[in-house]
Amino acid sequence: MHEYNGSNSLLDALGDVPSVKVISMTNTSAYAVTEPLTQVLLKPNEVTVIQVTGAAALEQIISNLGQINALKANIIQHELHEPENSENSMVMRVSEEADFVTLAIGGGPFQIDWGDGTAEFITEGYVTHEYAARAEWRIVIDKEQGNISPSPMMLGVAVGIKEVIAWWGEGYEVLRFIDSEEDRLQDKLIKVPNIAPQVFSLERGEYSPIFCACTKINDPNISEWDVSLWPNLGGMFQLASAFNQSLNKWNVSNARSINAMFQYALAFNQPLNEWDVSSNDGNMVSAFEGAESFDQDLSGWCVGNILSEPQAFAVGSALQPQHMPVWGTCPVE
Repeated sequence: MHEYNGSNSLLDALGDVPSVKVISMTNTSAYAVTEPLTQVLLKPNEVTVIQVTGAAALEQIISNLGQINALKANIIQHELHEPENSENSMVMRVSEEADFVTLAIGGGPFQIDWGDGTAEFITEGYVTHEYAARAEWRIVIDKEQGNISPSPMMLGVAVGIKEVIAWWGEGYEVLRFIDSEEDRLQDKLIKVPNIAPQVFSLERGEYSPIFCACTKINDPNISEWDVSLWPNLGGMFQLASAFNQSLNKWNVSNARSINAMFQYALAFNQPLNEWDVSSNDGNMVSAFEGAESFDQDLSGWCVGNILSEPQAFAVGSALQPQHMPVWGTCPVE
């Protein structure tokens, strides 16, 4: 419950005409209320309850509190409910700093609800959507209506996105957010679910660096991911310059490659002493190259399969010699 005071010419324009005292703003498909107070007249100096569905709609109303103040609605309450989506939907939230969103998507056809009252269908390719106003718009991607066949998604670019609320329920062939220097200028991603996505290319041991070049991501939810089915973690946090969350509990026993995993991850400096890297046979090239903050003790790693230091393993990092793995050995606790 919040109190607001104030008046301006809008009140004078409306006059003292009695009308409804309850504004119910509900738009479950678009979550957008662009002019919330044009739909009703209010009696000044009485309580107004605004009920709103959707985070973006709420933000729009809050951003128009100047108009509400003008109506002298002294006490404003809001109820916020997120609508239900199908279990397969991918749901994302747009950054309030972004004017547009660009997706590179494949595996469709998909229906994309952009959250501002517009939607479109796409099978594959690049799609950019521009917004009339900045807000935390909610994007929902669903199957084309009537499509019941399994549809793994290929998502190669997603810029302007602040948060992934729900992963695509049928998994991804490829998943990453940034693919170029131009994309990096629009990098906004800061939050993902605490459950890892299903990425089939990673399960096959292929290269799919999810957070490569995501310069803002530092979400503790990632610490909880189960990556035990991913043989290739190469490039996962490459150029993720803000990331510094604990990954010591990750089960990497099946990971045959951590090439460039933390390359130029400038902030990363978390213990990895509990990692079982015994299945790795040398795919640690540039694993910590340029990770200028990293200095954790890796001397207990089981690297019996790796007889010499992989190329550029920790060049340009803070890793001290006594903390390096002892190549060709597998220490026994």
